[in-house]
Order: sequence, then C-alpha cells, then structure tokens
Amino acid sequence: MNPKQNSVGVGAIALIIVLIIVGLLVYTFSMNGRIGYDDSNINQNATTTNGNNTTSSPNDLVIQNYVKNNISTLAPKPATMGGTFYVTNITAQGGVGTVSYEDGHSAYVADFTYNIDGNGIPAVVSFTLRNQGVSTATSSVKINQNIVLRVGESSIIKDTDFRITFNSMPTDNRCPVDVQCIQAGAVTSNITLATSNTSSTFNLPSDQVPASFGSYKVSIIKVLPVQKSRVQISQGDYVVTFHIESTN
Repeated sequence: MNPKQNSVGVGAIALIIVLIIVGLLVYTFSMNGRIGYDDSNINQNATTTNGNNTTSSPNDLVIQNYVKNNISTLAPKPATMGGTFYVTNITAQGGVGTVSYEDGHSAYVADFTYNIDGNGIPAVVSFTLRNQGVSTATSSVKINQNIVLRVGESSIIKDTDFRITFNSMPTDNRCPVDVQCIQAGAVTSNITLATSNTSSTFNLPSDQVPASFGSYKVSIIKVLPVQKSRVQISQGDYVVTFHIESTN
C-alpha cells in the first residue's frame, strides 16, 4: 500500500470516529432535554391532612368547600334566633363525610353522602343529624372543674366567655377491658375552643399534656363507654369528661 492510500484510509477512519462522537453528543443532549422536563405539576393535588400520610383527592376538597359554603341550606334545622351556621370540623372521602357545625347557640354533627359528576359539580345526596342539637347555654361548671360532654354538645363555662364544643372522636385506640395489653392506649377527640374574640378547632389526644388556648388549658379526664373487643362504639355514644383550668 502506497503512502497516499494509507493516508486516505486513516482519514476515513478518523471521519467515522468523529461522526460517532457527534452522534453520541447529540443523543446525550436530546435525552437531557427530556429528562429535565418540568415535573412541578406531578402530585400537585395531593394534600396531607391532620399530619398523617393520607391524602385528600381534588374531589374530596371540592365537596368539603361545597358543604362549608352551603351548610345553612343543607342543615335540616334553621339557625337559632336568625343566626348563621358555620362549620367547625369536616371530613370527606370516598363519597361519605361527617361535618360538625353550630350557630353560637346550638351545635350539631351530621353524616352525609355525596357524588361529583363528570364536570366536577358536587351534590350532597343525604344529610343526617346524629343529634338534635344541644343548646350552648352557660354551664354550672366553673373554671378549674370538670365538664362532661357528648359528641355535638357545647357549653360555656360559668362566669367566663370560654366555650368548649366536643365535635367528634376521630380515633379510639384504648385497650379493650376484656383484653390484656402492654399499653392502655388513648383516644383523640376533636374539639372547638372559643371566646368572644377567637376560636380554634383541633384534635386533643388523651395521653398528652393539656392543650393551651389563651389563658385556658383543656385536658381529657375520662372517656365512656369503655372499649370492648369486637364492639364498635358509635360517635353518638361517646361521653368525655374534660378538665378546664385557668393559667391566670
């Protein structure tokens, strides 16, 4: 092979190598462009609730807002003395939900079912009260004493503007009395605390320190009925003794 032919062969090989490198670079930049797509919309509708790992779908949030905005229309009983109902707690998932609401005089808890059509329009199918409403009258219980409430009941502590409402019992993990357990377990009640200036709705565990609200502290002293294995306690059966104390 003469030098000229050898030079041509080397040049051809070099050209092929260059083309391969260019092709790899083009492919790499192309894949980087695809891998670097904007994923900011992924799971944007997932919402963590109550500090747990559960999520609320967009439809669940839609129905919650619908019930909040239309509670006065959905309520089977009118508000007391021309007042206005407002929601203190609501949960909704998979077509069923529970809502606690009041008007400052009477408090109610209701179970409801719902559906949402293909256009995203919500509709409440049924709305059933768990109780007939309990007057938020001034209690005979004074500060630094215990008060007993059922689900849906609300009371103002005597000689104060402090009001406590027992909305629901989200969890009951107490050890059944007919079972031997390592731990006694606890319950979590959902309550609303309010004064003439402010209010707050939150979950109150029975095994934690008293919850502070302004110049008051609230804790759970006793829960009835007792837990038994293979017995389901309905929300309307819960009776909780709360202790109310002043920090002043």
